Amino acid sequence: MSSTYSPDLRIQLISTGDQAGTWGTTTNTNMGGIIENAIAGVQSVVVTATSQALTALYGAVDQAQGAVLSVTTTLSSNFSIFAPPNSKQYTIYNNTSYVLSIYVSTVLGNTTPKGTPISIPANGVATVWTDGTNFYPQNNYFPSAVNINGSVTATNHIGAGTGLTGTASGLSIGGNAATATSATSATTATTATTAGTCSGNAATATAPASGGSFITSSNIGSQSVSYASSAGSASTAGSLSSTLGVSGGGTGATSVAGILSTLGFAGQSLGNPGYYYLPNGMLVQWASNIGWATVSFPITFPNSILVATAVRYSGSGSIGEFGVTYNNSTITPASNGNTGPWSYIALGH
Repeated sequence: MSSTYSPDLRIQLISTGDQAGTWGTTTNTNMGGIIENAIAGVQSVVVTATSQALTALYGAVDQAQGAVLSVTTTLSSNFSIFAPPNSKQYTIYNNTSYVLSIYVSTVLGNTTPKGTPISIPANGVATVWTDGTNFYPQNNYFPSAVNINGSVTATNHIGAGTGLTGTASGLSIGGNAATATSATSATTATTATTAGTCSGNAATATAPASGGSFITSSNIGSQSVSYASSAGSASTAGSLSSTLGVSGGGTGATSVAGILSTLGFAGQSLGNPGYYYLPNGMLVQWASNIGWATVSFPITFPNSILVATAVRYSGSGSIGEFGVTYNNSTITPASNGNTGPWSYIALGH
């Protein structure tokens, strides 16, 4: 009877009565060669093609049986290796500067992929296994806590996903425990409501939001000014939604006009007639060289007039004071026979 071979490691199975006087050589190859290679063997694999199958022999030691694959390449690009369509576990050292992908082939020795691969970055080491169709990472779950001494640098991850998941309460990092050199980051913040707690210079904006601009001396009157009530730090900020109230030390306003109004500078008109609001809420109004008749103030005094006075106007200056009557809206010169131009000034609030 002729010998057969095991399906996964291709060990020669001697039929009863075969290989009389020579079976010891075959057994030694099986035990001291193939099985030892599968348990503890390190196979050097030199990749010379972008798609290359591992050597797979019957009844002899080969690359596909090895427990550990140490891979080098003569290429200058990413590459793929192909394992036989049998169940097997490998520890793979990608001793190259490129990404290594390992596939299961459709038949022994070809480079047609059968299922999903595992990709290992340059200089990476990974333990993987296959069910004869797909490759899988050896571990994606730890039933208990894992302690790591030293630092961990994350440059990529194996398999699907976008990175770390979970909650902050379940992740504790002390010192320089993890450094991510390739990670998703937020480069533009839009609205910050509560972004943490900070003191001092809470946020520094290095670029305006899309469609916006920095406040300058030429556009300050048209800009919207706001703040973040509790923020961490932002390297590139968009717009913040709240204004700082007067009780919090701010102005309660989002424009220059609003700020001036809060400070008491409600407006001014420096013409003739004219008016000017003082910071304490007082209102000064005046007119010069007007006809002898009742005239209206430029704006009505909101509350009352404290004092008003008038003088005759000669064209070259004032020539005498006289009485007036007034209310919050108008002022009238006294009827004492005077005529001609006159001037007034009134103070109220």
